[in-house]
Order: sequence, then C-alpha cells, then structure tokens
Amino acid sequence: MKKLISVSTIALAIICLGQVAVFAGDKDASTESLSFLKSNLPKLKVENRHGNLLFKYCPDNTCELIKAENVPISVSADFAFLYFSFISSWTNSAFQKFQSSSKYLGKQILARNLYGCKPELPETAGCVVRSMTEKFGFKIVSSTYDEGEVCDTEYSLEDLINHKSPKNPPETKCLKLKNESN
Repeated sequence: MKKLISVSTIALAIICLGQVAVFAGDKDASTESLSFLKSNLPKLKVENRHGNLLFKYCPDNTCELIKAENVPISVSADFAFLYFSFISSWTNSAFQKFQSSSKYLGKQILARNLYGCKPELPETAGCVVRSMTEKFGFKIVSSTYDEGEVCDTEYSLEDLINHKSPKNPPETKCLKLKNESN
C-alpha cells in the first residue's frame, strides 16, 4: 500500500529545511568574509591583538591598515571585506582578481550591514563603510617602509570613498626602525 504525502506536509518540510539553511547561514556569516579575505588576498595579513583584528594589505613597501578597538570580529571582517572590495584603490593584478571574485559575497555582506543605507543605490558600499566607521571607529592607515623607518598616515575615509586627493594633507608620523643587526 502506497502512502500519500500531502502537499501541506511537503510545504512544511520545505519551510523547515529553509529555516535550517537560514540558521546555518547566520552561523557562517560571521566567518565567511574573513575566510574569503584570507584565501583570496594572499598579501593580506590579519592579526588578532587582544581581541581586535588588524588587517594589513602589503603588496610592496606600502601597507594599507584597517584597525579599530572593541569591535566584534565579524563586524571587523565585514568592514575589511567591504573596504577592500569597493573602496581601496590598489590596482595590482592579484587585487583586481580579488575584487572581481568578491562581487556576489559583497552583495550579501552589504545586505546584512545596511545601517540605514538604501540597498538600491550605487553608492551603497560607501554609505555602509561610512556608517560602520561612524558606529565602530574604524581607521584607515597607510604605512610606508623606507630607508630604515616606517611612516604612518591616517586617511580620511570620506576622501577614500570619493577617490579624491585630500584637501588638507594628512599628518604623517615616522618612526625609526631598530637596526636588526644588533
């Protein structure tokens, strides 16, 4: 004797499976941006300093750093992902490959971090990065290593989002590196 399964039983099963998939996606959402960054940007270093993530992208003697304090790791990873996917102006081939492969995940990360930004606007990434900076205090720093010193320049996120040269040159702080032969 064949048992008949009602349409409502099938619909209920589909709904339940969909909810399981949503909850599994939420769990993975906190690590997907960090995993994608680590596996697709080979020159990116991620350091955990007392529970705060520091992102350093160093393709040559210049590094781009993203830092913040007391920010959940998942939020820091999403910010770094959005910054490197939509705002950063690096143009080397590895970075271009990263940007082209990050579009699908970028839409998902934008959607879960809207912070009042409208999703249909082309400026959504800039709005989200700006909002996350205001809420969590992210800082973008350029570090240059040259002739025995490291020089750090903190940039205005607004100038970076708009791809403009700063009206007022940002302050650069340099520090002599210790001689490693001693």
